[in-house]
Amino acid sequence: MAALEEYESEAWAGAVAFVLSALAWAIGSWRSKGSLGELFDLKASVPPRTERHGVALGAFGLAMISLGFFNLAIELSLAAAGWTYAATGAGAIFATCRTHVRVRDWLGPLTVAGLTAFVIGADAAGHHTGELSAMFGVAAAAFVASGLANRSDNRVIGGFVSAVASAALAWAWQDWPAWSLSLVYGATAAILFFALAPSRKEPGVVPRAVTFLSVAPVLLAIAGSVFALSALNGTTPFDGSPGSSGDPLVRTPEWLSAVINIAIAGAMLVFEGMYRKGRLAVVAGGAVLLLSLEMAIATFEFENIQVYTAPVAICLIGLGLSIRRSEPLLGHHMLLHEGLFILGAAILVLPPAEQSFEPGGANWGLLVILEGMALLAVGLTLFQRWLAVAGVVTLVAVAARYVVDNTANGNIPYWAMLGVAGLLLLGVGVLMLLEREWWDRTKARMARWWLEQEDSGPGDEPPDAEPAPQP
Repeated sequence: MAALEEYESEAWAGAVAFVLSALAWAIGSWRSKGSLGELFDLKASVPPRTERHGVALGAFGLAMISLGFFNLAIELSLAAAGWTYAATGAGAIFATCRTHVRVRDWLGPLTVAGLTAFVIGADAAGHHTGELSAMFGVAAAAFVASGLANRSDNRVIGGFVSAVASAALAWAWQDWPAWSLSLVYGATAAILFFALAPSRKEPGVVPRAVTFLSVAPVLLAIAGSVFALSALNGTTPFDGSPGSSGDPLVRTPEWLSAVINIAIAGAMLVFEGMYRKGRLAVVAGGAVLLLSLEMAIATFEFENIQVYTAPVAICLIGLGLSIRRSEPLLGHHMLLHEGLFILGAAILVLPPAEQSFEPGGANWGLLVILEGMALLAVGLTLFQRWLAVAGVVTLVAVAARYVVDNTANGNIPYWAMLGVAGLLLLGVGVLMLLEREWWDRTKARMARWWLEQEDSGPGDEPPDAEPAPQP
């Protein structure tokens, strides 16, 4: 429009002249059966169909010039004039939704025309982020509708990109914080991911778009959280973040948004793994969920390292228990998944063991005893030899430590803790003897459940399903 301002006095004449020219070109393009070169006895070097499309795009260009003159004549502002172009573009894209054969033949020119009109409208809107947001929203609806009608992955993906831009512009228009936008992206990602699960399993109309819409939104949400976090340190031009009040980083809403979005990504992986019965996806999702849990724990600013190591240890042991058979790690003595038991037990036991050496650390020594008994009980119940070994080694190490080193100060005498642990073990043993039939049935039932639908693999020791005879 700015280029046409010098013709303001002749705006109506320009509008009429160019619209008539556009109509003439459009009619010629639509009604043409051959090549224009035939009018001059020239050999056509361009296929007639391509030539007709080119003439049609020329007609559209003339129509855009006519629309510019019209906007100038009625003295529309640039932002308002931008809407006339955006509406024209939306009409062109929505026209491709028709299933008529002739319309399908003009799919390419209509798409190019619609994109051109949207670009002109966005340029006319300038820095009016509110109008730009609405324009991109209309473009998103148009492209998604066209993509679904024509089974076009690229159009659906283009609609998603337009929707993302529309949301970002809306947030900039309202001056809302970036972390809240990342949460909206994360919620949208979760909805799309779970809603598209059947389409991922059995590809339908737009398979590539389904895959893109299942992965891209959650990555975008995490990227938005990272952007918001980096803005706190002044590493991005974003201004006005509410996290700049001097609070610790882990106490800011930006950090919380990152925790939530990472947890959403982990839940997606776990769901996909369970839905498609893929162990690797479940393990990867569990690792991502563990990361989000550690980040969530960090918000409380605990100083005791056990708060962070205990979830890691439990996850490693749980992962080992979920694997029935694996490759040898130390020959037939230890399989790969049994190595996870040792690693998890070490991460679980060593931090409190180290703290038990400090003055007043007797309570941590008691915790080590309880952890050793728990490892021993789980190992015996689920027939996991290295978990039982880890429990026994832990209890023996605690006893040896109290015998050799008796310098730590605490409210609980060491002999009392060892005595309590011994009495508990003796009590469990007596109970097992008194209720041996019940214990054998329970143990066999749990083992059958644990090994259900699994073939016996290396290192698996099938349980004795028959209860032992009464003494």
